[in-house]
Amino acid sequence: TVQLKSSDFAMSFPTIFRETLDYGEFDAELAWRVEGDRVRLVSGPFTAKAEEGNVSGLFALDIPLFDDPLGQRMDLVVGLRDSHSRYRGKYLPYTLNPNLLNWVSDSLGEGNIIDAGFIFRGSLRKGALAHRTVQLYFNVEDAELAYHPDWPPLHGIAGSVYVNNTEVDVIAPVAKVYDSAVSDLRVRVRSSDDGLYLKGSASIEGTASDGLRFVNESPLRNVVGDTFADWALQGNLDARLSLGLNLGNLSDAPQVQLDTRWEDVAIDTAAIGLQILDTSGELHYDSREGFSAGQFSGELWGRPVTAEVSQGTRDGRLLPVDVALVSHVDVADVRDWLQLDLLALAEGSAQVHGRILVPPGETARIEAQSDLRGVSLDLPNPWNKAAEEELPLALAMPLAGERRDLRMNLDEALFVDVRLGEAGFSGGSLGFGSSVAIEEGSFVIGGRTVRLRLDEWNRFLAEYFGVGDSSFATGLLLGVRDLEVGELVMFGQQFTDVRLNAQQSTDAWRLDVATEWL
Repeated sequence: TVQLKSSDFAMSFPTIFRETLDYGEFDAELAWRVEGDRVRLVSGPFTAKAEEGNVSGLFALDIPLFDDPLGQRMDLVVGLRDSHSRYRGKYLPYTLNPNLLNWVSDSLGEGNIIDAGFIFRGSLRKGALAHRTVQLYFNVEDAELAYHPDWPPLHGIAGSVYVNNTEVDVIAPVAKVYDSAVSDLRVRVRSSDDGLYLKGSASIEGTASDGLRFVNESPLRNVVGDTFADWALQGNLDARLSLGLNLGNLSDAPQVQLDTRWEDVAIDTAAIGLQILDTSGELHYDSREGFSAGQFSGELWGRPVTAEVSQGTRDGRLLPVDVALVSHVDVADVRDWLQLDLLALAEGSAQVHGRILVPPGETARIEAQSDLRGVSLDLPNPWNKAAEEELPLALAMPLAGERRDLRMNLDEALFVDVRLGEAGFSGGSLGFGSSVAIEEGSFVIGGRTVRLRLDEWNRFLAEYFGVGDSSFATGLLLGVRDLEVGELVMFGQQFTDVRLNAQQSTDAWRLDVATEWL
């Protein structure tokens, strides 16, 4: 038996550690004995001080005196207290699976180690991986975990990290993502011949703004694109997240299941200009089926609104996120939202069924339908209507971009398209029976109609679209493109079977009228 005391002690195991295990102070009792054709070196409990903190442990070495296929065997047990995560690599054998070793080294960030343990048991012979066991644990606080470069990291972790040969487990009752509290955190990393795989789950309780940030700063943004990039949410959000990742191939699509519960959340859509208040409900995301939700409820323009969310797949590809909305809408609120004075031609309110469609990675758009019961329309005959009458309306518009084309039609017979830009209304068209292409800086009319009174349409276009007599104020000039009229009334005269082309300039008109008799 030897009592060993040293102020500069090191142990070297080059077949498992690249660096020596250095200690500033080391105190141990060593005993050796010969047992047949083997020599055994055994320590009692040893204590040491090192840069990483206070160390204690046990050590045993089995040295064969013959050509043993497994060579020397070692048992090494090390305990560590009051340390820091930057020293975790000291007890990570380089013989571990390289992918696993890299993940542990790269993912476990800054943090305090309350206590830690390391066990090595088995052969020291190079390459004898099947004949050794490596186990580590770290009890940590205020630690960081960057589990995947594409996903938001966790911080403020209080919990345990376990390494067992080809496996890593992280179990933490307390953590944070952004400013939201994370609980019941479990991360499992398993290595195999074909890769390294992570499965994780956690409960999240915090702010809706953190939930939106998580979507925008993770691969979920590939599903929704930039649609929500400038949105803002206020309110409470609870979530449960399950995640499966191929760490060996970062290009592999993640397996995600996210269940969220919203409570009194205010949604500000920023550039879209909509504010939805008191939003409550449950929203789910599954990487195989996309987004889904039962009935959401909220308030839009002071009126109740309900929503359902669906997505689904086709041929293995995600379809657009489909948000179906139902509300009673006042035309005045739509006019204020779009800053579109021409909607003064309509007054009243009606039930609206709308959809917000978000194609994966593309620009979102809104579609809406209404029977306009409760809305009056100041349109030339035969399109004018009283509030109690019904007339089907459909509209569609992209929800992003410097230039957005609002497309509307009444009963698939009268088509009105309006171009909205940063400067407001910059062009439009009116089509009888079909849509007419918009020309920037002009208001264009085309299509085919049975009857048209020029004086009625001049008044209508001047009053609501700023064309005709009012064109100089808005900069929009009137154009007519191949307009076919069965009966045209203008200048007190009636003409039949007319094809009309015209273009207004700032000081003149160019008119081209064709009939069978002219």
